[in-house]
Amino acid sequence: MQINNDLKGADLYLIVQGSDQDQSKAINSTYGTFDRIARRFKLNFVGIAQNDKQVTRLHSKMIGK
Repeated sequence: MQINNDLKGADLYLIVQGSDQDQSKAINSTYGTFDRIARRFKLNFVGIAQNDKQVTRLHSKMIGK
């Protein structure tokens, strides 16, 4: 994988969706993977969301509220 140097330091937001009742293992694994990717490519991993409340929180961070 490569990343354009213009994206270094950019914010990374991740929204995930699934159908299982308990997605905690998948979410934790996904978070860990994207955290490592963000560090590798010098991105700012802001967070991960899996429900409406978490999406709203990430959106607020994204627009600076």
